[in-house]
Amino acid sequence: MGINQTGARASNSALNKDYMIHKRPFRAKMQKLRRLAGKIVSWVQLHDLRGAERLIQVYTQKQRQLYSEMKL
Repeated sequence: MGINQTGARASNSALNKDYMIHKRPFRAKMQKLRRLAGKIVSWVQLHDLRGAERLIQVYTQKQRQLYSEMKL
C-alpha cells in the first residue's frame, strides 16, 4: 500500500520541480494532475486496487501529454 501512496506523491513533487509551477498556461492542468494523484491515493486507501489502476493509467497518460506540451 505505502509504495503506491508515496509513488503518487513522489511523481507529484517531481512534476513541480521539473517544470516550474509559475508557467501560467500549465498551472490549471498541473492542478488537475495533482487532484487526480490525490484520488489515486484515496482509492488505494480504500483497497480498491482495480479502480486505482484505472486512475493511474489515466494519470500517466495525462502526465505524458502535459510533459510533451511543455517541452514544445
